[in-house]
Amino acid sequence: MPRTLGAIFVERQTHAFIPLVASIPSWRTSPLFEVLGRYNKQYNQQKRRKKPNRFAESVYVNILFWNTGNHEPIDEIVGLVRHLRVDVLILAECPLSPVKIVEKLNTGARAEFHLPLNQSDRFTFVVALPPRNFTPVYDSAGVSAWHLKPPIGQDALVVALHLPSKLHLDTEEQGHLAPRTSQMVERLEKRIGHSRTIVIGDFNMDPFEAGLVSSEGFHATMARSIAGKRSRTVLGEVRHYFYNPMWSLLGDYSPGPPGTYFYPSSSPLTLFWHTYDQVLLRPELAKFFEPGDVRVIDSVGSRSLLTSAGLPNHAASDHLPLFAAIRLEEFNYGNEEPLGAATRNGRNQNTDAST
Repeated sequence: MPRTLGAIFVERQTHAFIPLVASIPSWRTSPLFEVLGRYNKQYNQQKRRKKPNRFAESVYVNILFWNTGNHEPIDEIVGLVRHLRVDVLILAECPLSPVKIVEKLNTGARAEFHLPLNQSDRFTFVVALPPRNFTPVYDSAGVSAWHLKPPIGQDALVVALHLPSKLHLDTEEQGHLAPRTSQMVERLEKRIGHSRTIVIGDFNMDPFEAGLVSSEGFHATMARSIAGKRSRTVLGEVRHYFYNPMWSLLGDYSPGPPGTYFYPSSSPLTLFWHTYDQVLLRPELAKFFEPGDVRVIDSVGSRSLLTSAGLPNHAASDHLPLFAAIRLEEFNYGNEEPLGAATRNGRNQNTDAST
C-alpha cells in the first residue's frame, strides 16, 4: 500500500508501526488504529505461510505541475491540490501571488502548506511539508532544482523545467539546447551524491523529439527495461538513461486526453495535440513505477478543464495539469525484488482529480 510523506510509518522488531510526525495535514492520513490493525494483521497472515505472498508498501511524493498560461485558476489549483493530496505543487506562467495560494489552501482545512525559499522568478512552489525538507540547489533560466528530503526514506532531486517555446526556437534549435540542461542535471546529481532524480515540467517538446530521445539530450526512453540498464556507451562516451512514462499517455487510447496541449495549424506538418508537459525518472526511481502513477488531469471534481469540443479550456489554461505519484522507496514483504509494474495496487488511472 503506498503512503504519502504525511502518512509514513516504520516497523520495529516488535512489528508495531510508529508514526513519524511531519507537517502534513491530518486529513490526508488514515486513522492510526486502522493502519496499525491492517498492517499487523497483514504481517501475521504472511508470517504463518511457508511461502508468503508478495506485497509491497511504498513511500511516495505527489507532485503536480501546471503551466497556467498566465491565467489565475485559483479554485482549480486548490481543488487539484486537495483532491490529489499534493505534496509539491509547481506552477509555471502563473501570475497568482504565492501567498494568496497558500492562504487559500490553508483556509478551512487542517493543512499546513508552506512557501519554500524560492529563488526562481519562473516558477511558484508550494509544499505540504516543512520548508527545510525542500531546499533549492540550482536556479537558472527555465530550470529550478530542489533537494527533497522526506521525514524518512530516500531523498531525491526534483528538477522543474520550462524550456523555450517553439514560438521562439525551432525543433532543431531546441534539440541543440537540450544537452545544456541534461548536463546540468548530471552535475547536480554528482553534487548531491545520487541519481534519484525527477525532472518535471513544460519541455515544449514532444516525447519523440530529438532533444528528449537523443543520447546527447535527455536520453529518455519509452521502455523501462531499457532505462533499467542505466546507461549505454555511444561512440566511446557513457550516456545515462531517463525513463519517460509519457509515451503511454499519447493519443486516443491513453487513459485521458490525447496530450497536454492543443495547437491547430494550417502548415502541412501538424500534430494538433502535443505532450509538452512531461515527467522523466532516473532508473533508480523508475523501477518502482506503476501504470497510473502519472496522469494528465482533465477535470477537478465536476468541473471539466476541457471545452465541449474536448480541447483545453483556455479560461483555466491552454495546458492541462500533470500529476505524478513518485515512489521514492518500496518495502517488500515476502520478496526482495521491487514489485514496480509487475503488480497492480489498484491505483485508479482516471484523469479526474477527485479520484
